[in-house]
Amino acid sequence: MSEKYKITWHLEWYIINDDRLFGEITLGISTEKVREILGIDKSDPMVGIFPIDKDSSIRLSEETGVQFDLKSYDYFIGGYTD
Repeated sequence: MSEKYKITWHLEWYIINDDRLFGEITLGISTEKVREILGIDKSDPMVGIFPIDKDSSIRLSEETGVQFDLKSYDYFIGGYTD
């Protein structure tokens, strides 16, 4: 029997050239929307964290209202099961 897990997506950001976490928020978006924003195929299990580039940041900002400062921070999105 297959169980489905709810995945909660988080956005994390780090000061460029620094390994310290600067901020993190929970995003209220679905896995399907994350796939669409990042351009990830449905066959990909989406394990780990994914870097946010300029194009992804624009789409993610439109979807969530989050403002990105790509000159100061590196951003990543990751999914965690509840």
